[in-house]
Amino acid sequence: MMPRGFTLIEVIVAVLLTGMVLMIASGFVGALTAITESAEAAGPAAARHGNGHALLRELFATMDLGTRTGGTFVGTPDRIEFSAWLFDPFAGAISVDVALTAGPHGIDVQAGDLAFTLSGVDGASVAYFAGGAWRSEWVSGTTLPTAVQYGSGATAVTYWIGRRG
Repeated sequence: MMPRGFTLIEVIVAVLLTGMVLMIASGFVGALTAITESAEAAGPAAARHGNGHALLRELFATMDLGTRTGGTFVGTPDRIEFSAWLFDPFAGAISVDVALTAGPHGIDVQAGDLAFTLSGVDGASVAYFAGGAWRSEWVSGTTLPTAVQYGSGATAVTYWIGRRG
């Protein structure tokens, strides 16, 4: 009669193979966990960045010049000041003074009580577009440029003044 069961060698090989499979699976699960944590951390930062650009587009679109509540538009190579309308879900549209400064880490934005830095933008320079040409500053307090551009090259961001199409 043949003996039943496994030999010691077969058991050791099975335990070793099971251990190797578990080590590989553990590494795979660890890598997936790291990827998931990285994606979860990047999500809010991307949302803040996108919301910052959306807010700036809205502020430039609702710029208020020369009305009872509006002021002037002043643009230098590193700072912009103007008035705009900002929608508040409780108070409706409110007029706010806006100051944008080209900082070392991006665009520093102050719009009424709201302040934040829009990172990821080369804020080293500001240019103003009007009459088919870009200018380094805007000295007219009674007229507006067609667009404002922060940065240069691939990281440049252009904001159009007023509502477009």
